Formats: sequence, structure tokens, C-alpha cells
Amino acid sequence: MNPSPSAKAPWLLLAYLVLCFRHLGAVLMLHFFNYPGFRNIHEHVGPVFETFNRRMVPFVYVPAGLLGLAALALWRQAPAGLLKQWLAVSAGLCAVSVGATFGIAATVFAGLPATGFTAAIESRLLPLGLGLQVLPAAGAALLALALMNRYLREARPVGRWLFIAVFALLFYSFGSSGVEADVDYAFWPFIGAADWLSYRHSGSLGIFVGLFLLPAFLPILLKIPLIWLRPAGLPKGLVLLSLAAYAWMFFITATYFVPKLQLPLDKGFSRPLIEELLRNNFLLRGSVILAMYALMAWLFLRVAAARPREIRVAELVG
Repeated sequence: MNPSPSAKAPWLLLAYLVLCFRHLGAVLMLHFFNYPGFRNIHEHVGPVFETFNRRMVPFVYVPAGLLGLAALALWRQAPAGLLKQWLAVSAGLCAVSVGATFGIAATVFAGLPATGFTAAIESRLLPLGLGLQVLPAAGAALLALALMNRYLREARPVGRWLFIAVFALLFYSFGSSGVEADVDYAFWPFIGAADWLSYRHSGSLGIFVGLFLLPAFLPILLKIPLIWLRPAGLPKGLVLLSLAAYAWMFFITATYFVPKLQLPLDKGFSRPLIEELLRNNFLLRGSVILAMYALMAWLFLRVAAARPREIRVAELVG
């Protein structure tokens, strides 16, 4: 038996929101971190960009395609009215960004193993990427925040926005940190000593803090007041469990990954350190991160289920 529209829509909305925020994090990471670093890779361009292209398929291209499908499915199921109009605009913005990911970025990336990231490629890709990938993805994410606010409008405003902020930042970091950990780490061993320091120090510290570091660790602060101001349907124990997972992430990053691996790599290329990073990242951080994503998705469904039944039926059946 097929599930009813009211049973399917929270899952569709969840999938869309997760993939939308994730896509924004991924394209921002590529545009503001990868591209400046790519211009400083001159040796070993073949293995570096071959590895990059292979890793982009499961970790960027497939989620981007799923985002397009989720946006279309959610729009088709939404009832006529403001919600459907918002979803139409959001789906359109997603379509532009996803289309540029496949039609422009992936096409350019396919040729990088032979040419490297030349000045001509950079001058063409950066404005196209900003206008057709980054800005539409940002617009879609802003509409996704508005959709979450409308969907959870029965919750108290402070608790609602705390939950929305934690959810959005977590899945935004799913994209940004995913590009770094799942795509970039894999090609680091092939960069070599000659290009390493120029590659490593190519990004802006301010952009790194604003687009990567703060979104990754701000939720640990926001979850503290969420313990008392949580929306209906959000169990206190699960919020505490999520906070404990974040605390572990902060602890292991601050005591091991940064001082013992990342800071030494700031001073010079070391294949043993990079290999240690590749061995231990998923074991000590990635597995916990995946559990955090699953828990946050479950928390969203718990909050959605706690909404008044008459409102759920009116919005989801149409």
C-alpha cells in the first residue's frame, strides 16, 4: 500500500531541507576554498584532479541530483497557495544551482587532470559559479528557512528558531565539511611538497572562520538553551545526547586533529600525517557526525509529528 500524502510529506520536506542546506555548504566550500587552492597546484595535476573528480561523484553530484528530485517531488505534492509558490521559487533556484553544478562545474572539472586549474579556467569559472551556483543555492536556502519557520509556526518563536538554526547549520556543515573530509583529504597525498604550502595557505582566514568554522561549532552553543526552550515533541534526553556528540566533536578536534595533525601540516607537507588523518577522521569524527545527522533528522520528524493534526492534514493533503 502506498503511503498517504500526509505520511510522505514530512519525509519529503526533511529530504529537501537536508539536501538544500547541504548543497549550499558544498558549493560555498568549492567556490571559496577549493578554487583558490587549485590555482596553486602545478605538479601532479593528473592524480590530484582525477581523485577529486572521482570523489565528487558520490559526495557532491549525487546529492545535488537528489536535491533536484526532492524539490520537484515536494512541489508536486504541496497544495495550491503560498506554500506551493514558495516551493516553486525554491525548486527553481535549486534547479539553476544543480544545473550549473552538472552543466558547468562538472564539465570544467573533467578537463582539470589534463590542464590543471589555469588562469583562463579560473576567470571563466569563478563568475559563473558565483552567479549560477552559489547565489541560487543561497536563495534556495533562505526560502528553506522560511519554509521551516512556516511549517513549525505553532512552536514558541525562540525555541522554534533555535531548532531551525541548529538544523540548518548542522546540514550546511554536512556539505562544507563533507567536501573537505570526503573529497579534499583524498587528494592531499598527491599534491606533493612543492605545492603544499601555497595550496594550504591559499584561503582567507576570515572566510574560513565565517563560512566553515563558526557554522560547524555554533550549534554546540545554540543547543544549550534548546534544552529548556525546545519545541513540543523534542525529548530533552535526545537534545542532551546530541549536545554530548557535539562536545565530543569539539574535544577530539581541539585535542587531537588540530594540534597533532592540522597545525603540523600548516608548516609543511607530510604524507604520514595525511595518511593518519585519512585513517582516523571517520573513526573518531565521521562516525559520530553521521550519528548526529541521523539524530537531527529524527528530531525533525518528532517535532513535525507533534504539530496539531488538523494543521498537518490541511497543509500536507491539500
